[in-house]
Amino acid sequence: MLVANRVEEIIIAVPNTQYDKVVASLATAGIFHIEPPTKELSKYSMRIYRSASAISSEKKAMLEGFFKAINKNPETISGINLKISNWVDFLNELIELNKDLEVLFEKNIANLNEMRNKLNELIELNKLIGYISYLDTDIRKAHESKMISFTIGIIPAEMIEYAKKVSDNIIMAYEKSQEDSFVVAIAGNSENVKKVYSNLVKLGFTAISIPSEFSGNPSKAYKEIDNEINKINNEIEKIIKKLQEKYEDLKDYYTKIIVINEVFKILNNTASSDTTSFIHGFVDLKDSKKLRNIIKNVTNDKYLIYSLGIKRGQREVPTKMEIPKIFKPFESILKMYGTPNSNEIIPTIFMAITMPIIFGLMFPDIGHGLLVLLFALFFLLPRNRDIGKVIIILGAVSIVTGFLANELFGPLPAEALHMGEFWKSLGFQSAPLESPVDISISGGSQQLMQKLFYLSMDVSFWIGAFMLIFGTLLGIANSYLKRDYEDMFGEKMPLFLLFLSAGLPFLLYFNATEAGSTIKQALFGLGRGGPMESFVFYGSIISLIWILLGKGIYRALIGEGFRLNPIESFIGLFESMLLVLGNSISFLRIMGLSLAHSGLMVGFTILYMVIDPIGLKNPAMFAAAIVVYILGNLLTAGLEGIVAFAHDLRLHFYEWFNKFFTGNGIPFNPIKLPNINIIFQGS
Repeated sequence: MLVANRVEEIIIAVPNTQYDKVVASLATAGIFHIEPPTKELSKYSMRIYRSASAISSEKKAMLEGFFKAINKNPETISGINLKISNWVDFLNELIELNKDLEVLFEKNIANLNEMRNKLNELIELNKLIGYISYLDTDIRKAHESKMISFTIGIIPAEMIEYAKKVSDNIIMAYEKSQEDSFVVAIAGNSENVKKVYSNLVKLGFTAISIPSEFSGNPSKAYKEIDNEINKINNEIEKIIKKLQEKYEDLKDYYTKIIVINEVFKILNNTASSDTTSFIHGFVDLKDSKKLRNIIKNVTNDKYLIYSLGIKRGQREVPTKMEIPKIFKPFESILKMYGTPNSNEIIPTIFMAITMPIIFGLMFPDIGHGLLVLLFALFFLLPRNRDIGKVIIILGAVSIVTGFLANELFGPLPAEALHMGEFWKSLGFQSAPLESPVDISISGGSQQLMQKLFYLSMDVSFWIGAFMLIFGTLLGIANSYLKRDYEDMFGEKMPLFLLFLSAGLPFLLYFNATEAGSTIKQALFGLGRGGPMESFVFYGSIISLIWILLGKGIYRALIGEGFRLNPIESFIGLFESMLLVLGNSISFLRIMGLSLAHSGLMVGFTILYMVIDPIGLKNPAMFAAAIVVYILGNLLTAGLEGIVAFAHDLRLHFYEWFNKFFTGNGIPFNPIKLPNINIIFQGS
């Protein structure tokens, strides 16, 4: 749960006559991680499968494209039995059997792509013609005139004054079409029009030309093109519907291609002599007995399994993570950074606790949290289940912190529902996490505003101190797991002492002002003032000297002599001092984003009051104020939600992970098929 499972590295040796049955069993068992050879097996490799493997991979990619073309996600069929006598023959027969299906999809998808390209062109064309669709005259005649040259198009509104200046010796007419553009028509001598046209293009002019297959009358052409767009859309829908009728056949074909493609991963990484085949890989120690029983039953006891050891910690060993189901979605966030090494602590469970708390503190609002939750539920979850579940949790925590902050789509609705009275009835001056910015417009005292501001700062520094101290402690644990005692003694332990010295006052006092005062007294009083001041001063001094000399001392202790790289040591010292200062301050992002969120909502609240200062007495102003307030909420929920999530990731990835987590491990990927039973009928 906190460290990778122990895995057993094994070599399976089986008679060639039993090899294919063993491969079928390994593929369907879903517990064996095949390990590619470290170098080319020139004498014993199974080269006969390489071209077939490339074909199966190509077909897999092609079928996934077919799914995409009909707006479906790739899907397999479970619970089918496959009778196979030869892997390559099975692939060839499968392709031959589905040849007509491939042709059907390829032909229709080619038509779809052609029609979609045509559709996009027509949509863009109609968008342009829409600027002049009010013209009910044939402008093509003017274009084709031999007496004068004529061009009509649109230009950005901010360029119209510049356009007038380059329109000498021609006739120019212009009219504002939309806020951001003007319709401009120019006519005159061919050479003059050509020169002016060239200058207008530099100003962003886009000419409007109606293709010959449509009427030269913009008003009629606009309708004709619109009809053509609808016609193409109907054709596209018919083709997709036709292809969707073959959806079950496509799933069946895709399932079997997936099966053979996975099997080839074993076949391509097997060594084989004239009589025996050798398969090298890893199995979770808990599944070791199960694997042996499978091989024993399949080969009728004609096998040999040679164990290369039960491992966890070597760099080349794949990482088998076993995370409780409730925390599993956060594994996808962890993998954005990288896969843990098999010799380091897996931080998924810790991150599943800290990440929602930090997000909720940055983004405290019942209504906005609900919007985030609904967005994840209806948009993200169908597309990416793990990320969707993570965002649902973040939204749910925002609802909780929003209740503690007395925010429901900002302070106005919360005030209308008398949410503040609930907290006062419990003996609080205000909601526990209420923003001082909200207090500023609700008539609260200066003293209460200051108290809430300092509370927000206290929470930010406390979380920062806890995560940084805990992160450096995990760094010591990881160095121990890796048996890298030089790194543990010379770098991780002094770094832990440095962060502990700087962070312990924040952790114990839960008061940033008092903690800051203690650190100031410790540094300028040279440790005088009390036990905490002494610990901060002497702990910092010892840790910095330790960072400077630690690796040299360790080498001397193990008998290698006191060897030290001065440049490396001074860089490490300087880097550590920057880390303890910069990382601690970074956690003020929590307070900063919380205040920014409240500030935005207070801004829209003031705007609401400015638009409608008299309430329901003026329905039009009241409706306008409500619209502005709703738009403000949507804007804040969208932008602040993204910003809070990004900064939450940053605090974990850059401020926390770099204390202990490398993320350069190899994932444990067993050959795994969708609930398929392979019956190998070969000799």
